[in-house]
Amino acid sequence: MKKKNTRPQESICWDCKNARAHLCAWIGRGEKIWDGGKKEKRSANTKKTKSRIYVHIVTECRYFEPDAKRTRKVVAW
Repeated sequence: MKKKNTRPQESICWDCKNARAHLCAWIGRGEKIWDGGKKEKRSANTKKTKSRIYVHIVTECRYFEPDAKRTRKVVAW
């Protein structure tokens, strides 16, 4: 039986060169400019509250430009 991947999917915004408030309308003003994505409910547990928040996972965007400095690298132990 294959194990289910429970790790949440990450947004491509984390690796985008334009991910700055003055360059991206999504980050700066919350305007939906991306082409593909989904809304997920995630827990936002803190010591004071146990609540749920909605996050947007962007998977396609016409303004996406890879940023070599910000791209996550996998590190083997």
